Amino acid sequence: MPFSEADKKYVRQKAGYACCGCKQNAFSVEVHHIILQEEGGPDTIENAAPLCPTCHGDFGGNPEKRKRISEMRDWWYEQVERMYKPRDLALLETISVEITDVKNNLPKI
Repeated sequence: MPFSEADKKYVRQKAGYACCGCKQNAFSVEVHHIILQEEGGPDTIENAAPLCPTCHGDFGGNPEKRKRISEMRDWWYEQVERMYKPRDLALLETISVEITDVKNNLPKI
């Protein structure tokens, strides 16, 4: 059984609709089984990696690259989360006020 549509959507969104290998945004990001179905790999999010067709062809089916795919996926998920993480607006406002205060108190040259 393939990944559910909900799981594929989740993986693509978590990756920012980009490949975890080359980091390219691609309309056709594929959800790849890290451990292949033929080898008993489950259809779970933990066994899924977002790859573009090129990286899927380069990595897919190579058992020696499984660990690397998992590492790339986990690292990419962290990067995407940082990029799109909600900002602390109160902190940004405090920093803005402090910068303005410093600017206003600089000696004139």
